[in-house]
Amino acid sequence: MASTDTIPAPSTIAATTQAELETRKWRVTVLISGSGSNLQALMDALPATLSKCSIVSVISNSKDAYGLTRAANHKPPIPATSFSPYNYQKLHPELFAEAEKEIKELGDRVKAGEDVKGQWAAKKKELAARVKPLYQVELAKRVKDTKPDLIVLAGFMLILLPGTLETLVRDWVEEDGSQGVEAEGTLRTLGASPYPSELAKGSPIPIINLHPALPGSFVGPHVIEDAWEAFNQRKLPVEGEGIKEGVPESAKSTPAPSTADPSQPIKDLADSLASTSLSSSSTAAELTPAAPAIGDEPSPFGPRITKTGIMIHRVIPELDRGEPVLWREVEMKEGESIGDLKERIHKVEHGAIVDAVEQVTGELGSGKWWK
Repeated sequence: MASTDTIPAPSTIAATTQAELETRKWRVTVLISGSGSNLQALMDALPATLSKCSIVSVISNSKDAYGLTRAANHKPPIPATSFSPYNYQKLHPELFAEAEKEIKELGDRVKAGEDVKGQWAAKKKELAARVKPLYQVELAKRVKDTKPDLIVLAGFMLILLPGTLETLVRDWVEEDGSQGVEAEGTLRTLGASPYPSELAKGSPIPIINLHPALPGSFVGPHVIEDAWEAFNQRKLPVEGEGIKEGVPESAKSTPAPSTADPSQPIKDLADSLASTSLSSSSTAAELTPAAPAIGDEPSPFGPRITKTGIMIHRVIPELDRGEPVLWREVEMKEGESIGDLKERIHKVEHGAIVDAVEQVTGELGSGKWWK
C-alpha cells in the first residue's frame, strides 16, 4: 500500500479540480535587458490588478540583467533565463570559427601597433551582422516554447527582425481545455484557455513594447536624451548623465524653413489617435510641438517641445511605429537634469505597463485585439 505521504489531502484534490474547471490565467512572457524595474511593477500587480495574468517566464539578452534576480526572488519564483547573441555564437562555434580567428589575428596586430584598427572593427561588425538573424531564430523558438498568450518587451534593447516576428505564431494546441498549459521552464497555468476558440491556434502571438516617447515623436534607443535636447535646444553637457554624442537622429532630417507647418505630421497623427478609443486624455494641440517662426533657421534639435512621455504599442516591423495601446504624458521642466527626467519617466512607465497588460488581455479575451 502506498504511503499516506503520497496521497493528496481531499481539500487539495477539490481545489485542483475546481481550478481545472475555471478559465486559466493569461500566460505572459516578459523580455528584458537590464534592471527589470518594469518587470517588478508587473510582478507587484499580479495579486490584484493583473489577477487574471501569470508571468510564466522571463528572458533576458544579458546574463547580468538584475531583472533575472527579481524574477527569481518573486514568490513563487518565476523561471528566468538569459540568452544573448554571444551565447548563440558559442553554441555554434563551427559557424563562426574562421571569422573569429581572423578577428583575433587583426586584434593582435592592432595591439602590436599596426594600422589595421579599421579592418578589425569592420570584421567584428560583419560577424555581428551574421550572428544577429541566426540568434533571433533561436530566440524566437525559446520564446515560443514558453507558450505565451502575450509577449511584453519591458526594456528589451534588441530590435526584433521582421523574420523573427513572422515566426512568433501560436502553433500549439491545448489538448484538453480543462488541463491548462505546461511548458518546460515555465510556470504551469491550470484551466481552460481564455482565448476565443477560433483564435487559439494559428494567430500571431501578440507583442507589446514599452517605448519612452510619445506616439509620432522620437524613435530609437536614445529618445529621452532626444526629448531633453529638443526641450532645452542644446546638447547634453559633457558632464551630464547618459551623454549621447552628436545630433539626435530625429533632428538630422529637419527640413529647411518653408511656409509649410513643420509639425503637421505630428498633428495628423495626434488627430488620428484622438479619434480612437485609446487610453489617453491628450489632444492634438497638446501633442504638437512649437514650430519655429517662418524664416528662422531650423534648430538642429528640431522644434522645441514642452512635453514628452511614454507609450506602449503593438510591435510591428517598423521601429517604434506600431499602433499605441496607450500613452502617458510627462511635462518637461526648466533646469531639470537628464537623470531626473529619466527618473520621472520611469515612474510613469511602471503604472502604464500594468495598465497596458490589463487592457490588452481584455482585448484578447473579447477578440477586439484582431479587429
